[in-house]
Amino acid sequence: MIIKNRSESDELKFLRSLNAMTVLEKKDKDSYLSAEKGYEGEVQFDEWTKPLVNDMVVLNDLLLEHQGSEFQIDSFAVASKTIFHFEVKNFEGDFIIDDGEWRSPIGKGIKNPLIQVSRAASLIKQITEQSGFRYPIESYLIFVNPQFHLDNPPAKTASIVYPTQISRFFKNSKTEIYERVRQISGSRRSYCRSIKSRRIFPVCRSIGLRICGRGFCVRGV
Repeated sequence: MIIKNRSESDELKFLRSLNAMTVLEKKDKDSYLSAEKGYEGEVQFDEWTKPLVNDMVVLNDLLLEHQGSEFQIDSFAVASKTIFHFEVKNFEGDFIIDDGEWRSPIGKGIKNPLIQVSRAASLIKQITEQSGFRYPIESYLIFVNPQFHLDNPPAKTASIVYPTQISRFFKNSKTEIYERVRQISGSRRSYCRSIKSRRIFPVCRSIGLRICGRGFCVRGV
């Protein structure tokens, strides 16, 4: 079940309106195109996850705050006592990792998305453990654009899902998740009812400071 749907950010709505009214400066235009492309990739990712929503509790597009630090999560899901954390990238073209630095097709250095995933996973773990939920966390970096290619990828790429792997990844995930659910509860329906009443809502209510998304906020009680 989806607890929080994805929505366009206020920034994207503003830039989209501004772009329709005037000619944006290059910096603003680049920001607008990046935001638009990112949102399109996240929506595409949501289509891939539709077969799983009956077996997972899903919250999309969250802004979490923990001990003064804020971090954004594209998708967060709970299934069979496991937390799944997905970061989605709609990169296009030939990217390369050069001495640990990620570079775009034009050679521009970009933030390492694996560091973003690792940081978010660490903070999720801190939040959930402080709330008494010591569930294992599985984090994945999902590249959705079929025109994406990464040269010189890191040796350990278990957490990276490339465009050609997405269909197989979610097919295998559905089979694995359903088997976990069957073993725990004996039925998908009773598990989801258990998740709704005793798992995700207590997690949301007891998370330290707050969990926020675009147009959505749950504060700790």
